[in-house]
Amino acid sequence: MLGLGKPRSILGKWIDKHGVSQTDLCEESGVNKETISDLCKDSERKPQKKTAGRIVAALNRLVPGTNVCARDFWQ
Repeated sequence: MLGLGKPRSILGKWIDKHGVSQTDLCEESGVNKETISDLCKDSERKPQKKTAGRIVAALNRLVPGTNVCARDFWQ
């Protein structure tokens, strides 16, 4: 079960809800696994603009029919 008992950020909750693994997101976005892991558990952590763009583009490819943007996860 994804996310069981772990603190989750908005991004972490979103990928859990949509069945996307951190490994899949890492591979699709080209973003380091440690960075993805930190962003999925730490609500205070904000990625650089380029990294956020890569993550969002990967999410939109991994979950057809979605149209997320960086503001959905990071203010």
